[in-house]
Amino acid sequence: MADGSVLAVRVLVLSLYDLGRPPLEALELVTQIGHAHNGEWHAEVVDLAVESWPTERVATADVIVLPVPMHTAARMAVDASARVRSEGSGARLACFGLYAHLAGGGLDLAVDASFGPHEVEAFLGWLAEQPVRVTVPAVRSDRAFVTSAMADVTLVRYAKLAIGDERRVAGAVAASTGCLHRCTHCPVPVAFDGRIRLSTVESVLQAASTQVAAGAEHLSFVDPDFLNAPSHARRVVRALKLAHPTVTFDCTVKVEHILRHAEIWPEFAAGCLFVVSALESVDDEVLRILDKGHSAADGERAVEILRSAGIEIRPSLLPFTPWTTVEGVGELFAFAERCDLVASIDPVQFSIRLLVPQGSLLATHAAMLPYRGIYDVARMSYRWVSAHAGVDDLQVRLATIAEDGASSGETARQTYARMRATVAETLGPGQTILSASIGFGSTEARPKMTEPWFC
Repeated sequence: MADGSVLAVRVLVLSLYDLGRPPLEALELVTQIGHAHNGEWHAEVVDLAVESWPTERVATADVIVLPVPMHTAARMAVDASARVRSEGSGARLACFGLYAHLAGGGLDLAVDASFGPHEVEAFLGWLAEQPVRVTVPAVRSDRAFVTSAMADVTLVRYAKLAIGDERRVAGAVAASTGCLHRCTHCPVPVAFDGRIRLSTVESVLQAASTQVAAGAEHLSFVDPDFLNAPSHARRVVRALKLAHPTVTFDCTVKVEHILRHAEIWPEFAAGCLFVVSALESVDDEVLRILDKGHSAADGERAVEILRSAGIEIRPSLLPFTPWTTVEGVGELFAFAERCDLVASIDPVQFSIRLLVPQGSLLATHAAMLPYRGIYDVARMSYRWVSAHAGVDDLQVRLATIAEDGASSGETARQTYARMRATVAETLGPGQTILSASIGFGSTEARPKMTEPWFC
């Protein structure tokens, strides 16, 4: 057009929740849209975790995309889509992310199309078929757009690194997507089926440098497993240290990779403050069903390996499954105390209940079928009951304590003590799983993020 404008698809990406971090997937999707047609499509991100509802932009959008990188975001997407419709928007709705094909039920009915994180090309093809309602200024498309998209993010609005009373501005980067493994309860294998895609060291460093320039003092590598490609991870860490020697980081690594690559941790120790690792359970049978690739004893060795390098571990847990026993829950609490992990585990982790969404590898697993009930559309998970008496009731009680503790502002130590007392009461007299006293450990020097959720 003579005035320099073009007839374009206007895309609004409404990020809902991404674990307290900047919405990397949403920003990357906007970048892909911007490059797809040399700026003839106009896309922007509104992060509803830190921004208010954009009524005017919803009204003028041709397409609204709801990123669903996790279960919580998928449930929120149902409400967000209902609000879009109630406001009379004529936009087409799509969801994009790990839970696009896992959520099912209400989300399937709420949107016009769903795309997994591996289906970018299919999404762009669908986008090209959508009717256009608005004319927008032409946008120059080049690689600088990637930097500017991240540069517009105000990092101080997101979760921070906490070390005692100190708070540091934090950012997030990804060195890879996908995962080599097929843990049965994890959504990643459903989308990637044991495949990974590595980002170039240059692109990772560019993303990191953009956030450091915006004030980041700490970075979280959000890869499902940072050591899926250990040589690549080493190159990334070396480049980060060379460019930004004072910037610290954390990463997520499977227990088996902590053990297999034990030699890497002394090298990482100069910048790595902690490692998030899915210990999940201390019941070897549960770990086998989940196909975790490690044993309870391996979990203890992982703690020792990291701490010997001066790196803290922050376990994520899955205490409640159909195969969990009350004694197994007690063993998990005893393990946390024996390994001095109480101060390294957010109390809510002790109350997590297994989710089995549609499409989950567990949904048709032989060990799951005897306990699987109907699909709960609202929860986006199959219902299930425990094989053992008292376990379901204990999970509800612990979840209530965790929620009450968080809302009342009590310390993690106080919440843990109440949860532990509940477990001891459920175990009954004469049980010797739990010790007489609680070894909380020092919390002052243990780094963590201010957002307690990991996945």
